[in-house]
Amino acid sequence: ANSVPSRTVSGATRRCHFCGRLFSIGDVSAHTVVCEEREVTCHHSWCRKILKQKDLRAHMHDCQQSRRSLCPKCGESFPATEMSAHRGVCDVVQCEHCPERVIPRMIKYCPNMVLGKLHHRTGPFASDRLREKYIYGLASPTRPSPAGFSHARTISGPTSTRHGDPLTAPG
Repeated sequence: ANSVPSRTVSGATRRCHFCGRLFSIGDVSAHTVVCEEREVTCHHSWCRKILKQKDLRAHMHDCQQSRRSLCPKCGESFPATEMSAHRGVCDVVQCEHCPERVIPRMIKYCPNMVLGKLHHRTGPFASDRLREKYIYGLASPTRPSPAGFSHARTISGPTSTRHGDPLTAPG
């Protein structure tokens, strides 16, 4: 069959470049669209494998079965086909460090996990001191009133002459 020329004078035929079969010039274009030997891409966005058209249907089934999904609540990976069943049993739990009900994977981020332990070990104000130091950027538990822009003007000197403002009056 391969010895047949790709064009004949009497019938004007052309060979499909995917499967090698001969077709009339008018039919070859229609055939190449449906040729089982042409390469196609898996339709699933997580796969995008290139394979022959004849293998696509079986691949799509296998690909769907092997797809994994991540549970947004617990963070575990499951086959996508089992995710709806998992959602029925995956639920929020009571945090062991505070009264909040959270998804299990968030327990490790509970602020009371560290601050609560320090509170119990070193006294009732330990958590407040840590909050003051790390949240407000101070080393002591009391926050002094901010000096603000007035303090900056007294350091750098007068910059304008507003009516009755002793910090900015000339001289």
